[in-house]
Amino acid sequence: MDPFIGQVDMLPYTFAPVSYTFCDGQFIEISQNQALFAVIGTTYGGNGQTNMQMPDLQGRSPTMFGTGPGLSPGDLGDRVGLPDVVLMESQLPSHTHELYAGKTIKDGLVDRSNGTGLLSAARATTGGVARVYSSDDLGGSNIYLNPQAVLSNGQNQAHENRQPYLAIQFCICIDGIFPPRS
Repeated sequence: MDPFIGQVDMLPYTFAPVSYTFCDGQFIEISQNQALFAVIGTTYGGNGQTNMQMPDLQGRSPTMFGTGPGLSPGDLGDRVGLPDVVLMESQLPSHTHELYAGKTIKDGLVDRSNGTGLLSAARATTGGVARVYSSDDLGGSNIYLNPQAVLSNGQNQAHENRQPYLAIQFCICIDGIFPPRS
């Protein structure tokens, strides 16, 4: 079966077959690809006068345009999403972390001369909320904390945000049957 102009195919090759070009975001001349321009125009970019851009499916997953139940709308040619994301504190749901401490100090866990925090029987307040943890000695029966027990989590680095994937070549037909409208 002959392909339609503008048809995008997944192919297991490292080359674009005859009548196809790569879906790699390249710009091609309209004057040499008038039928393809009539089908896709500048949906994927280009100036519409001398060139048009091919779809760029490098590192992207194709999806149907439109709106599904509970989904954000997407127009044909939209590029949405990021491969890496840095989560901000404001994007996390409100939550707490429990801190467990004992009354006895085990050798090697705490350097009292360089402790990073204390649990204190005397409670400081911050905005009316009682704090039992403090970096200051508030007096009372203090328990020195292992510095590792109060470290921040994360390193403000991006994490992988893509679903599992298999890399394969996407090519678009530039010379074939002009697709009928109905």
